[in-house]
Amino acid sequence: MQPGGTLLQYGASCSGSSGYSTPNFPVAFPNKCQGMIVVESAATTNWAVGKPSLHGVQGYPSKVQADVYSMIFSGLGGGWGGMSGLGYFWLAWGY
Repeated sequence: MQPGGTLLQYGASCSGSSGYSTPNFPVAFPNKCQGMIVVESAATTNWAVGKPSLHGVQGYPSKVQADVYSMIFSGLGGGWGGMSGLGYFWLAWGY
């Protein structure tokens, strides 16, 4: 716990079916998770130039977990779509 009662938590996870995953926090936030960021941790064999990945928190995290959606760009002329197997790191804060 940080001064002023702020609790920081972090971890790593991987996207599941269709890009969705729900990482659990190691410790439940006593009052509220105020925010969370998600970043790439390990590109998959599907990642290549012109095929970046993107991870984001969906909605508001609860005290114990968050919903994350991971996408990959399908390449030249393509679009974004959910994909399983995309690794990511996350950082959450609350009190």
